[in-house]
Amino acid sequence: MGKQLHFNNPEEFEKVFEWANPKVADAIVEAITEAFQFQHKSAHLFTINFATEEYNFEINLPRSQWYKAVLDIRDKYHKWERHDDAIDAHLLSKQIEEWK
Repeated sequence: MGKQLHFNNPEEFEKVFEWANPKVADAIVEAITEAFQFQHKSAHLFTINFATEEYNFEINLPRSQWYKAVLDIRDKYHKWERHDDAIDAHLLSKQIEEWK
């Protein structure tokens, strides 16, 4: 299940996603891992809502994009010196690659 995010306004939303954010990266890897384990066609990343809106917005990532997303996050983990997480991401990317 994807992470629930609540924002007061669109500017708050933009700030979270405009730079590399470790919490966002962790949530993406977690969602892809869960989707992979249950062989889903897409990974539910986030449910987003704004205080000024009555609707929720779902952000999903199709299976065809998991491999690239995990490799990009693996590289970010290395930059953040989170090497254990980078290894885990690398192993996940190998599993995804074999499953294709």
